[in-house]
Amino acid sequence: MKIYQVNIKCFNLIGMKEFYTKVLEMELVTENDDGFAVLVGKTKLEFEKVDKLPFYHLCFRTNESFYDYMYQKLEKQSVLFPHPDGELSFYWKGKQAYFTDPDGNILEMLERPLSVKDPQIFLSW
Repeated sequence: MKIYQVNIKCFNLIGMKEFYTKVLEMELVTENDDGFAVLVGKTKLEFEKVDKLPFYHLCFRTNESFYDYMYQKLEKQSVLFPHPDGELSFYWKGKQAYFTDPDGNILEMLERPLSVKDPQIFLSW
């Protein structure tokens, strides 16, 4: 499955734009008073300002070197979710970590080798 665009609602428009463009280093492609959009690999992720705090879980797939780079960056931001045993990174056919954005959405970063059998239900970073 190829995902070309994902639209999500957001409450903290300024904080979300700062987080996705500066912290996660996603390219800003459009912006107006009601929202903005970034590129996640080849997928456009659009944010629309709303008055009620929404909640999402998004997964971003990346390669090993970018995973390691971004993991260190997210660790410094103190946004990583620990596992009940205190670990911040998990291993299930590769590396994965969970973190939050300014609206409190749960984001997942996943690094593992591509397989023909793998469902492509995540955004490639």
